[in-house]
Amino acid sequence: MAKRLVDRFAQGDRVAITFGNDRWYQGVVVKQEHPGVWVMTAGQRVWFVTNTRRIRAEGSRGIEDTTHTGNHG
Repeated sequence: MAKRLVDRFAQGDRVAITFGNDRWYQGVVVKQEHPGVWVMTAGQRVWFVTNTRRIRAEGSRGIEDTTHTGNHG
């Protein structure tokens, strides 16, 4: 069984998140809140992530240093 996000990522961890568009955005975990974590991206936007397939530890292949504008749909 996969670990829950709150067990995998601590506040301050550097991560990358995706919105399902094959682009990854650098960020940092700013808060844990079951069942997910809050991540702040480079543009100071904060996103609540609950899906383990949409977050990974920084340093994984394919991370872009880009600011997400929120237009992901």
